[in-house]
Amino acid sequence: MTDLTVPQTTHPSALKAEVDRVWPDPGRAMPAASATLAAVAGIAGAVLLPAATAPGLGLVLVALLIAAAAVPAAWPRLGSHEVGFGALATLLIGVVVVRDAPWFVGLSLLGATGVASYALARGTSLVGALLGGLSLALAPLRGLPWAARGLRGHLPAARTSRTSLKPLLRTVGVSAGLLLVFGTLFASADAAFATLLPDVHLDTVPQRLFLFVAVAGAALAAAFLADQPPAWDVLAPAPARPVRPLEWIAPIALLDALFAAFVAVQLTVLFGGHSHVVHTAGLTYAEYARSGFGQLVVV
Repeated sequence: MTDLTVPQTTHPSALKAEVDRVWPDPGRAMPAASATLAAVAGIAGAVLLPAATAPGLGLVLVALLIAAAAVPAAWPRLGSHEVGFGALATLLIGVVVVRDAPWFVGLSLLGATGVASYALARGTSLVGALLGGLSLALAPLRGLPWAARGLRGHLPAARTSRTSLKPLLRTVGVSAGLLLVFGTLFASADAAFATLLPDVHLDTVPQRLFLFVAVAGAALAAAFLADQPPAWDVLAPAPARPVRPLEWIAPIALLDALFAAFVAVQLTVLFGGHSHVVHTAGLTYAEYARSGFGQLVVV
């Protein structure tokens, strides 16, 4: 008889236990304030982002609205860590108002997202800090039960008030229909009046719907991360053996001396004038400024 060995796999309950250990779920539900602010952020993203010829102030305003959605959940535990790194993330995304090159905006957005994620998911170890910067990207999956509980909690109230909302919905629908029909007629009849109305193209509707879902989802992910942050530090390895002071003071002192020599050369070039740059490095000012950019980024 042939012996068939079934490979062992991770049991679902064991995987769930490990996820609960790293990212506990206390059973809280999504607050109504966070859901409302997320919807406002989604609407702002759908309106502002496609209308901008280049990312700038509109992107900053949308980012601030996403951060606002996390404030109600983060308020009870708001401290110097959350405020400090939140301010740093705001500065990182705020520079796109001054410089809107696509590559620069992408780097600023990536850096601001990582710093904002770490502001909401604090880690005291190296592993905890690195994973804390990625928590915002992982929050949507982990936050699904949190959002579902919030929706279930608000549905009963919505059912009881459905009858009272019917007259209001009819009024809004009829008013919107009348404004759309007659506004279109008036705009086509008079060009001056048409300039007062928003210019909406049907071909941008799918893009605006996508932006609404993406921005509102990001706001909800930030709110969930503020309400239920993960405990990444439990994955950190045990502390290593402490070393003697001489073992780390000597390398750091030598590195400081190297930095001091580099800064001294930069000061000499800064105050040496044009001829010093040309004769010493054989480069123009622009070439000299770009020559070490990659190396300094690595440093």
